[in-house]
Amino acid sequence: MPASGTNILPMIPVKPPPLLPCFDRSNPAPGLTEDHFRAVFAYLYVDAPWYATLPKGKALEVRFRPRHFEHAFFKEPAKGRARTVWQKDRAERILWIGYTVENAVEVRKVGEARFTFFCRMADREAPWFVVVTNLMAGALDFVTAYPLDSHGYVQARSTGVMVFRR
Repeated sequence: MPASGTNILPMIPVKPPPLLPCFDRSNPAPGLTEDHFRAVFAYLYVDAPWYATLPKGKALEVRFRPRHFEHAFFKEPAKGRARTVWQKDRAERILWIGYTVENAVEVRKVGEARFTFFCRMADREAPWFVVVTNLMAGALDFVTAYPLDSHGYVQARSTGVMVFRR
């Protein structure tokens, strides 16, 4: 217990979480497989409580469902097709999802219910990370997450209204 009058600063990570090494068919190097990433996603996100703070200090629960895994870590091979193409660059950044939700440098509202969280990361290839959520029944439902290069960041910021900036 701190002494009376002692100021305690919140514990905020100094640097973003690490990349997790990913194994896929094109890369025989050791690393995590899709099954491992599914287990990590379930453990860290589906089975654990997460909260995002929006303007005016309003904290909202962020809900993750098992089905969100496919949307976040696979892409469509062609427009309108099922998501079947594994996205190694997204999977390796799985730890960045929670970090971005809790440490966003900017939050934009797109339409009536979509909130997009942006976080700057120390990554030359993808210096930005985005988490997209939808406001539903008083909580934020996770939609997807992905890395962005600087050009993609400028484009992503061109939609919606900024509701928070750190």
